Amino acid sequence: MDERNLQSTLLGWITLLAITISVLLRRDKDERQKLFVFFSGNVTLYYLFSFLHLWQGEPLYERLALVVAVIIPQGGLRFFRAFSSGARGMGRLGGVAALLGLILLVAVFYPAAMRPAVGPAV
Repeated sequence: MDERNLQSTLLGWITLLAITISVLLRRDKDERQKLFVFFSGNVTLYYLFSFLHLWQGEPLYERLALVVAVIIPQGGLRFFRAFSSGARGMGRLGGVAALLGLILLVAVFYPAAMRPAVGPAV
């Protein structure tokens, strides 16, 4: 286990958790703040599962981190799209991102992907 990776993921998780909670505790959140909570919450979960995987070495945490990593671009796209004037809906980029995300989720949960492609030569 690499101590630097473990410490950096723990620090990233704690920092993003504090930011996400501070935005959650605000009153009268507008649409942009709600989208920011969704986006930062996804990144927070990614760092949490990455930390747990590095610390415990459990493959389940790695799979959960990959699932959250697939959802992060969707949250980021929606958050940054909220700042463009006159942009309604997700448009073509959102549809492509959703399709790629679905393909990646299938790849994460496909049973053959849970085993290494090349096993021992015995």
